Parts: sequence; C-alpha cells; structure tokens
Amino acid sequence: MTRKTAPWVFTVAEMERLLNQAGLETLSLLESTEEQPYKLGSPRLILTAEKQ
Repeated sequence: MTRKTAPWVFTVAEMERLLNQAGLETLSLLESTEEQPYKLGSPRLILTAEKQ
C-alpha cells in the first residue's frame, strides 16, 4: 500500500506563530541535543514550547 504524503516547509517564525496560535510559548530553539543554539542554516531545529 502506498500512502500519499504532502511535504511542508515552515520557517522558524512560522512555527513559532503556529504554536503561539495554539496557546504555546516557545522556550528554546536548539540545533542539537547538546543545547547548541539554533542558527540559520542548522540541519535541524529542536523547538521546546509550553502551554501558556
């Protein structure tokens, strides 16, 4: 069985806006589990948020 997928690409600002609209507040933006801060061009984003 083949499943159809839809690729989505969001900017960090869009992600934060969507989370905020859902009642969440961004706590941190990291690029690795070693807690290195996220920067433009990082291969991944680890976003931590909590309910407002």
